[in-house]
Order: sequence, then structure tokens, then C-alpha cells
Amino acid sequence: MKKDSSTEEKILQAGRQLFSKSGYVGTSMADIAKETGITKAALYYFFKNKQALYIRILSELIDRASAIYDVDPTSDPQKALKKTILDVVAVSMEYGSMLETIDPSQLDTKADDFKVIVEKQIDYDKKVQSFLKQCGIKDTKLASHTLGASTHGYIQRVLFGIKDISAEKYASYMSELLLR
Repeated sequence: MKKDSSTEEKILQAGRQLFSKSGYVGTSMADIAKETGITKAALYYFFKNKQALYIRILSELIDRASAIYDVDPTSDPQKALKKTILDVVAVSMEYGSMLETIDPSQLDTKADDFKVIVEKQIDYDKKVQSFLKQCGIKDTKLASHTLGASTHGYIQRVLFGIKDISAEKYASYMSELLLR
């Protein structure tokens, strides 16, 4: 049986929607099967398990976020950093609750797909650090972690309905703070 790419995309679309709304723990393969109108058995034909589907979608998010850093910030580092932060916030908001911290006991940390996504995350962090270095930031590792944790916190506040700080104001503040 040949895998149908339109069915696979339908599964990915449902996975994006449900994981972004309910997170990893709050989404089941049964939920995804119901959303797509296909059987759980068909889901498992395309994806070994929920983790494989989740990691595939998480990989897409990392690819999209990584592409944002493909700019040359040297002419105006503050403007480039602010725009980059705004773009990362916008992309991350699309994935919503997927960004919630997951208890490692919920995942098979010995699985190959888990190891691959960890490496991909490390490569992403290196790319962020390279961008920050081009902006003139010296301690890029600390700046990268600060930016990541802060952006994660900002997104969680917005997802919880706390919209007291605009993305524009957040990005302006973070870019000024990081460039001090």
C-alpha cells in the first residue's frame, strides 16, 4: 500500500491544530483520527505513534523559526533583532500549546526521532547564537537562552489570555535589553 501524501498532510494539519490547542499530553491519536475522519490504524500507517507525529510537526516549527534568522543584521542590529523577535513570536503563536513544557516521562527519550529533534534544537540554538553575534552581542549563549525563555514566557501569557503587552512592545524591549 502506497502512502497517500494528501492523507498524510490531512493528518499533519489535524495534528498541528490539536497539538497547538491542547498540547502533547492533551491530544490523543483518537482525537486526531476523529478530526481527520480516518481510523487510528490508518494514522499508525503514516506515523509510528503520537510522538513521531508530534516531533514531525515540532521539526516544521524549528525549520520555520530557523529560517527567520537568515538575515544580515549588521546594518541595523536593533531593527533586525526586533523584527526577528516579532517574526519568531508570530510563528510560535501558530503552534500555541505545542510549546508547553513536556514532562520527559511522556516521551520515549531513547527513540531515534527524539534524538534527532534534540540535535535539531541544538543546531537551531547555534543559528540563533550566530545571529546574535552578528548583532554585536558578546555572550551569545546566555543571550540565546534569555531570548528563548523570555519569548516562551511571553507566548504562554498571550495564550493564557494575558494580553497586557503587545508583541511590538515586547520585541522592542527585548532587542534593547539584549543589545545593552
